[in-house]
Amino acid sequence: MTDILGEQASKVTLSRQLQVATNIDACFCIGCGQPDEPELHDPLRCPAMGGHLDAVPVATALEVYDESCETEPELDGEARALHCVITALSDKVSEARGGSNLFGPVQHEWVTRIPMMQQSVLFAAIRAPDGLRKNHPVKVLMRWYRRCVLLSAFDKRALNDPFSEGGGSFTGPFEAHHARDIFRLNENLNGWPLNYWFDQTRKVYLEHVDEIPHHFQLHLMHAAQIVGVHHPDESIREWWNVFYLMIVNDAHLQPETPQAMNLRLSDNCDEWRAREEVVAR
Repeated sequence: MTDILGEQASKVTLSRQLQVATNIDACFCIGCGQPDEPELHDPLRCPAMGGHLDAVPVATALEVYDESCETEPELDGEARALHCVITALSDKVSEARGGSNLFGPVQHEWVTRIPMMQQSVLFAAIRAPDGLRKNHPVKVLMRWYRRCVLLSAFDKRALNDPFSEGGGSFTGPFEAHHARDIFRLNENLNGWPLNYWFDQTRKVYLEHVDEIPHHFQLHLMHAAQIVGVHHPDESIREWWNVFYLMIVNDAHLQPETPQAMNLRLSDNCDEWRAREEVVAR
Protein backbone atom coordinates (compact mmCIF):
# COMPACT_ATOMS: atom_id res chain seq x y z
CA MET A 1 0.00 0.00 0.00
CA THR A 2 1.30 3.43 -0.84
CA ASP A 3 1.25 6.54 1.30
CA ILE A 4 -2.34 7.58 1.95
CA LEU A 5 -2.04 10.51 4.29
CA GLY A 6 -0.87 13.32 2.03
CA GLU A 7 2.37 15.05 1.21
CA GLN A 8 2.56 16.80 4.58
CA ALA A 9 2.29 13.51 6.44
CA SER A 10 5.12 11.12 7.19
CA LYS A 11 5.63 8.49 4.50
CA VAL A 12 4.17 5.70 6.60
CA THR A 13 2.07 2.98 4.96
CA LEU A 14 -1.05 1.54 6.50
CA SER A 15 0.73 -1.79 6.92
CA ARG A 16 3.27 -0.19 9.24
CA GLN A 17 0.59 1.82 11.02
CA LEU A 18 -1.35 -1.33 11.83
CA GLN A 19 1.70 -3.15 13.18
CA VAL A 20 0.95 -1.46 16.48
CA ALA A 21 -2.21 -3.58 16.62
CA THR A 22 -0.20 -6.11 18.60
CA ASN A 23 -1.15 -3.86 21.48
CA ILE A 24 -4.95 -3.80 21.35
CA ASP A 25 -5.11 -0.45 23.16
CA ALA A 26 -2.63 1.22 20.82
CA CYS A 27 -3.64 4.11 18.61
CA PHE A 28 -2.10 5.80 15.60
CA CYS A 29 -2.41 9.39 14.52
CA ILE A 30 -4.42 10.00 11.38
CA GLY A 31 -2.24 13.00 10.68
CA CYS A 32 1.06 11.27 10.17
CA GLY A 33 0.63 7.61 11.05
CA GLN A 34 2.90 7.68 14.08
CA PRO A 35 1.92 5.41 17.00
CA ASP A 36 0.18 7.26 19.79
CA GLU A 37 2.84 6.77 22.43
CA PRO A 38 3.48 9.82 24.65
CA GLU A 39 7.23 9.45 24.51
CA LEU A 40 7.12 9.32 20.70
CA HIS A 41 4.20 11.37 19.47
CA ASP A 42 1.28 13.49 20.60
CA PRO A 43 -1.50 13.21 18.00
CA LEU A 44 -3.28 16.29 19.35
CA ARG A 45 -0.23 18.34 18.34
CA CYS A 46 0.48 16.61 15.08
CA PRO A 47 1.81 19.29 12.67
CA ALA A 48 0.55 17.27 9.71
CA MET A 49 -3.08 17.82 10.73
CA GLY A 50 -2.88 21.23 12.35
CA GLY A 51 -3.02 19.74 15.83
CA HIS A 52 -6.78 19.30 15.96
CA LEU A 53 -7.54 15.66 15.17
CA ASP A 54 -7.80 12.71 17.50
CA ALA A 55 -6.00 9.40 17.28
CA VAL A 56 -7.80 6.34 15.91
CA PRO A 57 -7.96 3.05 17.86
CA VAL A 58 -6.13 0.53 15.75
CA ALA A 59 -8.58 -2.20 16.65
CA THR A 60 -11.39 -0.03 15.29
CA ALA A 61 -9.49 0.68 12.10
CA LEU A 62 -8.81 -3.03 11.58
CA GLU A 63 -12.47 -3.84 12.11
CA VAL A 64 -13.56 -1.26 9.56
CA TYR A 65 -10.94 -2.55 7.14
CA ASP A 66 -12.20 -6.13 7.41
CA GLU A 67 -15.82 -5.02 6.96
CA SER A 68 -14.98 -2.99 3.87
CA CYS A 69 -13.40 -6.04 2.22
CA GLU A 70 -16.85 -7.62 2.23
CA THR A 71 -19.07 -4.59 1.65
CA GLU A 72 -16.93 -2.70 -0.88
CA PRO A 73 -14.85 -5.27 -2.77
CA GLU A 74 -14.22 -2.82 -5.63
CA LEU A 75 -11.88 -0.66 -3.54
CA ASP A 76 -8.18 -1.06 -4.24
CA GLY A 77 -5.68 -1.32 -1.41
CA GLU A 78 -4.93 2.38 -1.06
CA ALA A 79 -8.57 3.48 -1.29
CA ARG A 80 -9.61 0.82 1.23
CA ALA A 81 -6.88 1.88 3.64
CA LEU A 82 -7.93 5.52 3.47
CA HIS A 83 -11.58 4.52 3.89
CA CYS A 84 -10.85 2.51 7.02
CA VAL A 85 -8.83 5.30 8.66
CA ILE A 86 -11.39 8.01 7.93
CA THR A 87 -14.35 5.87 8.98
CA ALA A 88 -12.69 4.82 12.23
CA LEU A 89 -11.81 8.44 13.06
CA SER A 90 -15.26 9.71 12.11
CA ASP A 91 -17.04 7.10 14.24
CA LYS A 92 -14.76 7.73 17.21
CA VAL A 93 -15.23 11.49 17.14
CA SER A 94 -18.98 11.13 16.55
CA GLU A 95 -19.32 8.93 19.62
CA ALA A 96 -17.22 11.27 21.74
CA ARG A 97 -19.31 14.26 20.65
CA GLY A 98 -22.63 12.57 21.28
CA GLY A 99 -23.39 12.06 17.61
CA SER A 100 -21.69 15.13 16.12
CA ASN A 101 -19.69 13.90 13.13
CA LEU A 102 -16.32 15.40 12.26
CA PHE A 103 -17.06 14.82 8.57
CA GLY A 104 -20.62 16.12 8.50
CA PRO A 105 -22.25 18.41 5.90
CA VAL A 106 -20.28 21.48 4.88
CA GLN A 107 -23.28 23.80 4.60
CA HIS A 108 -24.72 25.85 7.45
CA GLU A 109 -27.59 24.22 9.28
CA TRP A 110 -30.05 26.84 7.98
CA VAL A 111 -29.22 25.81 4.41
CA THR A 112 -30.41 22.26 5.12
CA ARG A 113 -33.82 23.59 6.15
CA ILE A 114 -34.72 25.33 2.87
CA PRO A 115 -35.99 23.64 -0.33
CA MET A 116 -33.46 21.57 -2.24
CA MET A 117 -33.80 23.79 -5.30
CA GLN A 118 -32.75 26.79 -3.23
CA GLN A 119 -29.83 24.85 -1.76
CA SER A 120 -28.74 24.02 -5.31
CA VAL A 121 -28.83 27.70 -6.27
CA LEU A 122 -26.58 28.52 -3.33
CA PHE A 123 -24.08 25.83 -4.33
CA ALA A 124 -24.07 26.96 -7.98
CA ALA A 125 -22.74 30.37 -6.90
CA ILE A 126 -19.96 29.06 -4.65
CA ARG A 127 -17.22 29.19 -7.28
CA ALA A 128 -16.01 32.63 -8.29
CA PRO A 129 -15.81 33.37 -12.04
CA ASP A 130 -12.72 32.29 -13.96
CA GLY A 131 -10.34 34.79 -15.50
CA LEU A 132 -10.03 37.13 -12.52
CA ARG A 133 -6.86 37.70 -10.52
CA LYS A 134 -6.52 36.16 -7.07
CA ASN A 135 -7.54 39.19 -4.98
CA HIS A 136 -9.91 40.77 -7.47
CA PRO A 137 -12.68 42.66 -5.61
CA VAL A 138 -15.28 40.15 -6.84
CA LYS A 139 -13.27 37.25 -5.42
CA VAL A 140 -12.81 39.01 -2.10
CA LEU A 141 -16.58 39.48 -1.85
CA MET A 142 -17.15 35.82 -2.73
CA ARG A 143 -15.23 34.73 0.37
CA TRP A 144 -17.88 36.49 2.46
CA TYR A 145 -20.63 34.79 0.48
CA ARG A 146 -19.09 31.39 1.17
CA ARG A 147 -18.86 32.25 4.88
CA CYS A 148 -22.60 32.81 4.91
CA VAL A 149 -23.37 29.44 3.33
CA LEU A 150 -20.51 27.04 4.14
CA LEU A 151 -18.76 26.03 7.33
CA SER A 152 -15.05 26.73 7.54
CA ALA A 153 -13.27 23.41 6.97
CA PHE A 154 -10.29 24.54 9.04
CA ASP A 155 -12.38 25.82 11.94
CA LYS A 156 -15.22 23.27 11.77
CA ARG A 157 -17.81 25.99 12.37
CA ALA A 158 -19.72 28.84 10.82
CA LEU A 159 -17.90 32.17 10.54
CA ASN A 160 -20.71 34.71 10.75
CA ASP A 161 -18.47 37.76 11.03
CA PRO A 162 -16.81 38.99 7.81
CA PHE A 163 -13.77 40.21 9.76
CA SER A 164 -13.02 37.33 12.15
CA GLU A 165 -9.88 35.27 11.63
CA GLY A 166 -9.99 31.83 10.05
CA GLY A 167 -11.33 30.27 6.91
CA GLY A 168 -8.15 30.19 4.86
CA SER A 169 -8.28 31.71 1.39
CA PHE A 170 -11.62 30.09 0.51
CA THR A 171 -13.72 31.55 3.32
CA GLY A 172 -11.20 34.05 4.65
CA PRO A 173 -11.93 37.40 6.30
CA PHE A 174 -12.13 40.88 4.82
CA GLU A 175 -9.03 42.63 6.14
CA ALA A 176 -7.58 46.11 6.10
CA HIS A 177 -5.17 45.31 3.28
CA HIS A 178 -8.14 44.33 1.09
CA ALA A 179 -9.73 47.73 1.71
CA ARG A 180 -6.46 49.52 0.97
CA ASP A 181 -5.90 47.58 -2.26
CA ILE A 182 -9.48 47.83 -3.56
CA PHE A 183 -10.10 51.48 -2.68
CA ARG A 184 -6.49 52.73 -2.81
CA LEU A 185 -6.56 53.99 0.76
CA ASN A 186 -3.84 55.22 3.05
CA GLU A 187 -2.60 53.28 6.06
CA ASN A 188 -5.48 54.38 8.33
CA LEU A 189 -8.14 53.63 5.68
CA ASN A 190 -8.68 57.35 5.02
CA GLY A 191 -10.13 57.68 8.51
CA TRP A 192 -13.10 55.37 7.95
CA PRO A 193 -13.70 52.07 9.84
CA LEU A 194 -13.16 48.75 8.10
CA ASN A 195 -16.85 47.85 8.13
CA TYR A 196 -17.63 51.00 6.11
CA TRP A 197 -15.33 49.88 3.31
CA PHE A 198 -16.63 46.34 3.55
CA ASP A 199 -20.15 47.57 2.83
CA GLN A 200 -18.82 49.45 -0.19
CA THR A 201 -17.68 46.17 -1.79
CA ARG A 202 -21.25 45.65 -3.02
CA LYS A 203 -21.00 48.77 -5.16
CA VAL A 204 -17.49 47.83 -6.28
CA TYR A 205 -18.88 44.50 -7.47
CA LEU A 206 -21.33 46.32 -9.72
CA GLU A 207 -18.55 48.54 -11.03
CA HIS A 208 -16.78 45.38 -12.21
CA VAL A 209 -19.83 43.56 -13.51
CA ASP A 210 -18.75 43.93 -17.15
CA GLU A 211 -15.65 41.87 -16.34
CA ILE A 212 -17.55 38.77 -15.27
CA PRO A 213 -19.77 36.33 -17.22
CA HIS A 214 -23.45 37.21 -17.21
CA HIS A 215 -24.18 33.60 -16.28
CA PHE A 216 -22.24 34.01 -13.04
CA GLN A 217 -23.94 37.32 -12.36
CA LEU A 218 -27.32 35.56 -12.42
CA HIS A 219 -26.05 32.79 -10.15
CA LEU A 220 -24.88 35.30 -7.55
CA MET A 221 -27.99 37.47 -7.85
CA HIS A 222 -30.27 34.51 -7.09
CA ALA A 223 -27.98 33.28 -4.32
CA ALA A 224 -27.91 36.73 -2.70
CA GLN A 225 -31.70 36.74 -2.87
CA ILE A 226 -31.94 33.43 -0.99
CA VAL A 227 -29.44 34.42 1.70
CA GLY A 228 -31.28 37.73 2.04
CA VAL A 229 -34.53 35.87 2.71
CA HIS A 230 -33.51 32.85 4.78
CA HIS A 231 -30.29 33.51 6.72
CA PRO A 232 -31.12 33.34 10.46
CA ASP A 233 -28.89 36.29 11.37
CA GLU A 234 -30.83 39.50 10.79
CA SER A 235 -27.79 41.66 10.00
CA ILE A 236 -26.43 39.13 7.49
CA ARG A 237 -29.87 38.68 5.96
CA GLU A 238 -30.22 42.44 5.54
CA TRP A 239 -26.71 42.79 4.04
CA TRP A 240 -27.50 40.30 1.29
CA ASN A 241 -31.00 41.57 0.70
CA VAL A 242 -29.58 45.05 0.08
CA PHE A 243 -27.06 43.55 -2.32
CA TYR A 244 -29.80 41.66 -4.18
CA LEU A 245 -31.83 44.85 -4.54
CA MET A 246 -28.74 46.71 -5.80
CA ILE A 247 -28.12 44.07 -8.49
CA VAL A 248 -31.75 44.11 -9.57
CA ASN A 249 -31.90 47.90 -9.66
CA ASP A 250 -28.65 48.09 -11.62
CA ALA A 251 -30.24 45.83 -14.25
CA HIS A 252 -33.42 48.00 -14.34
CA LEU A 253 -35.57 45.12 -13.05
CA GLN A 254 -38.20 44.72 -10.36
CA PRO A 255 -37.26 42.55 -7.35
CA GLU A 256 -39.03 39.23 -6.84
CA THR A 257 -40.94 38.95 -3.56
CA PRO A 258 -39.83 36.31 -1.06
CA GLN A 259 -43.18 34.59 -1.48
CA ALA A 260 -42.77 34.38 -5.25
CA MET A 261 -39.21 33.10 -4.91
CA ASN A 262 -40.21 30.43 -2.42
CA LEU A 263 -42.95 29.27 -4.78
CA ARG A 264 -40.67 29.23 -7.83
CA LEU A 265 -38.01 27.26 -5.95
CA SER A 266 -40.33 25.06 -3.91
CA ASP A 267 -39.13 21.67 -5.24
CA ASN A 268 -42.32 21.57 -7.33
CA CYS A 269 -41.71 20.82 -11.01
CA ASP A 270 -44.90 22.49 -12.24
CA GLU A 271 -44.20 25.72 -10.33
CA TRP A 272 -40.65 25.79 -11.70
CA ARG A 273 -41.62 25.19 -15.33
CA ALA A 274 -44.43 27.73 -15.12
CA ARG A 275 -41.71 30.37 -14.72
CA GLU A 276 -39.49 29.29 -17.61
CA GLU A 277 -39.66 30.46 -21.22
CA VAL A 278 -37.24 27.90 -22.60
CA VAL A 279 -37.59 24.57 -20.84
CA ALA A 280 -34.49 22.40 -20.54
CA ARG A 281 -34.90 18.85 -21.81
